[in-house]
Amino acid sequence: TMTDGLVIKGGKTVRKVDVNEILEGLEEQIKEENLGLMRVKVKAEKDGKEGYVTVAGNQGTVFLENYTAYAAFQKSLESELKMLQEATKEATKYIDAKVEELRQVRVGPLFETKSDLAKMKPRVLKVQQGFSDLKKKVTQAEMKLNAAMEDEKKRRLEAADRKAAADLVEDVVKMAGVEEEKLSKVYPQGEQLLQNLGDDENPLAAIESLQKDLASSQESLSLTTGKIREKMESIKGQTCKGPMSEARNSLVKLKVKVGAMENRCKKLSQQLRSARADLSLQAEEALLKTLRIFARNEGLKADELFKKLSKGESAIKPEHLRELVERIPDAQLKAPQLDLALDRFSAGLSKLAVLELAQEFQKCVKEVALTTSLEVKDGKTVRKLLKGEVLEVLEVGRVDTATGLSRLRCRAIIDQKEGWVTSQGNAGSSFLSTCRKPYFCFDEESSLSAKFESDSEKLKDLQPGDVLEMLEGPRKEEPPEVLRMRGKTSKDGKNGW
Repeated sequence: TMTDGLVIKGGKTVRKVDVNEILEGLEEQIKEENLGLMRVKVKAEKDGKEGYVTVAGNQGTVFLENYTAYAAFQKSLESELKMLQEATKEATKYIDAKVEELRQVRVGPLFETKSDLAKMKPRVLKVQQGFSDLKKKVTQAEMKLNAAMEDEKKRRLEAADRKAAADLVEDVVKMAGVEEEKLSKVYPQGEQLLQNLGDDENPLAAIESLQKDLASSQESLSLTTGKIREKMESIKGQTCKGPMSEARNSLVKLKVKVGAMENRCKKLSQQLRSARADLSLQAEEALLKTLRIFARNEGLKADELFKKLSKGESAIKPEHLRELVERIPDAQLKAPQLDLALDRFSAGLSKLAVLELAQEFQKCVKEVALTTSLEVKDGKTVRKLLKGEVLEVLEVGRVDTATGLSRLRCRAIIDQKEGWVTSQGNAGSSFLSTCRKPYFCFDEESSLSAKFESDSEKLKDLQPGDVLEMLEGPRKEEPPEVLRMRGKTSKDGKNGW
């Protein structure tokens, strides 16, 4: 029934609406509060009458369904397919019946008719197969269209929900968006810098710039998180429906998103700090290497180098180190690298550090032979160097011309054996890696002996915290030999060793 008003009770009937009659919707569906029914204002296509019609009853009865040109075509197609299906069934049934009636006929016109009927059966089967294929295609097309319509419906609903949520959280969304846009530029810069750290002319300045940007973003993100919490607290306990519920969900999602950005900021900041620490360590090693080469070229011992640069102080001041390095013509240190290295030695370079840089040490990472000669083919094997052994480098930068291998003259700390060793094979295998000069710090009291044997003359007592430079070893001391005999006592006859 079509009525003149939204409220059914007291309303006047405009007219009855027939089944399959087409109506144009004039407004959105509205709930009639008295009966709880969804009603919609419509206009009849056939006579132009306007009024309100109930969409569905409380018991589930559906009065109206969406109508489109596609829906009309779909119904027409279903009807045509059904007629075709029935026609092919009737044709098959008819042909089978007539063939059965003429089964005993062997000659004459009826025999020819039977043959013609038999020839028609494949044609009917072909139509049936075509019908089956067409039905399958129609079904697939319907499924595809329904899926597309559902996706579009979902997309529109989500768009409406997002707008409602954005109206409530507009300011925090804007704050998060600003930081997201800023970080979308910072993240790639940081990742590229970390990947190509050695290629940048001044990586330290780039790292400090990125760290400054990240610190600013972290502060803004922290402020945004605080505002999100305030807004969530303000609607806590309220019964939120529709857009308000979506607004709450948007706040939760935004909080997670901002938290993820904060975590990514912290992670990148940590990576940059680690990269800066690595650069600082590399700069330190480069400075020490420069000083080591300078000492070798000048023929200075470690004590002499320290005395020359310390100028009577307990440590070499950074400005004296800078003055020396800048005077070295072939120093490989870049200005930023020198600044970073001197920053690590801001308190000065101690005598212990100078003693360490005067020597270069390598650790054996893969078993390799220690030989008597630079040339592999001419040398004899002194012994095998085991993984983990520490070697003092005596001569560097030599190449075996026959094999093209880089060779070092070294002394094994464990037994003072000297010889030549290959640092890297032709296939790229590394046998040695750079390591620091070995020192030991005592945790318990001990003693310093004059000789290898532990019962030799004691030179001094060592206390916890004392530091020793390792010159040789560590070597295992064999236990002393003891003579024993088996005997029997005269007093009680017991025997033993």
